[in-house]
Amino acid sequence: MKKLIILFFIVLSPCSTLFSQSNSEISGVYLSKAEKNYKNLEIDQALINFNKAIALKDTINDAHTARLGVLIYYELQEYEKAFYYAKRYFILE
Repeated sequence: MKKLIILFFIVLSPCSTLFSQSNSEISGVYLSKAEKNYKNLEIDQALINFNKAIALKDTINDAHTARLGVLIYYELQEYEKAFYYAKRYFILE
């Protein structure tokens, strides 16, 4: 029985890494949700999803993400954060 359990875990362990998603893929899903929330004027939910996406990314490496950050923070009247993302946007654009 012990050998069977060990064999079971040996067989399944490569499968778990084979079908797992990377942080960048998960971050992309949260960014997509944040963008949909923003378009539907659900700004608070957009911020939640945007922050989840940023937490999974190492850096902001595309202008689209930075632009979304500008729009969300501007709507929430958090101008310093909006300015930070605006600077990132123009660097990446």
